[in-house]
Amino acid sequence: MTTRDDVDAINNEYAQALADRDVDRMIGLDTHDARLCFSDTPMLQGHQAVAAVYDKALKDGPITIKFDSVDVFEDGDLVVDVGHYATPTEQGKYVVVFQRQHDGALKILVEADITDGLRRLG
Repeated sequence: MTTRDDVDAINNEYAQALADRDVDRMIGLDTHDARLCFSDTPMLQGHQAVAAVYDKALKDGPITIKFDSVDVFEDGDLVVDVGHYATPTEQGKYVVVFQRQHDGALKILVEADITDGLRRLG
């Protein structure tokens, strides 16, 4: 399995967790000190802070989203995914930094929405 395959699998798992309203599964994709950076909101850090945002966002129902990685860069233990996302009503761009764990798995270290999309999460 390539790093690109790993990133695609995580993106698919993340999208499915949003569709299933499964915050615990989403948080399981993050490092313990993951950072969430969305437009016009303070930067959040750690499972508890990130989970609170997703709990709030998903209380009104599931979110349907599709991620499309444009580029995946790898340097040592860090992997950067730069791409586009689309929901039924929005589209935007994102950057996600993954950190390779001791067991070889990738976990989300920093997630940044670089557009005004996904306002429900902010």
